[in-house]
Amino acid sequence: MKLNVGQIIYILSRKEMRVFPVIVVEEICRKTLDEMITSYVVRLPDKEKSEMLLDEIDAEVFTSIQNVEEKMKRSVYEKIVSILSSAKKMESVFQESIEKASTVEHIQDDSYVENREEESQLPQETVKVDLGNGITAKFDPSSIGA
Repeated sequence: MKLNVGQIIYILSRKEMRVFPVIVVEEICRKTLDEMITSYVVRLPDKEKSEMLLDEIDAEVFTSIQNVEEKMKRSVYEKIVSILSSAKKMESVFQESIEKASTVEHIQDDSYVENREEESQLPQETVKVDLGNGITAKFDPSSIGA
């Protein structure tokens, strides 16, 4: 990445989610027989106006705050996707419980239909009374006055 002396750049710390503006104060070019190496010295935004080689800072370098924002949003989104994916995989431990619950619901639904059918088959004068503890009785109210 080519930078200019006096250019403000942004560094995104790899250790913690923090962004710092720094200014390029020096460009160092070394030319060897095999290659040309360019490094940069930046000034940190601290009280001492510390300077250090950009390559020695454990951070990603960006030339605009918008690029930092995009990178941070992408990282957060990827983390959310990873967390949700892990949760989705973990839910398989409940598969047996879900199948049992589904079977119980099906049995209860069938029982409800059977009870309704029984009630509809009772003579009109007969009343079905719940005695508690799952016990029901058929009762003919006309028999009381007889």
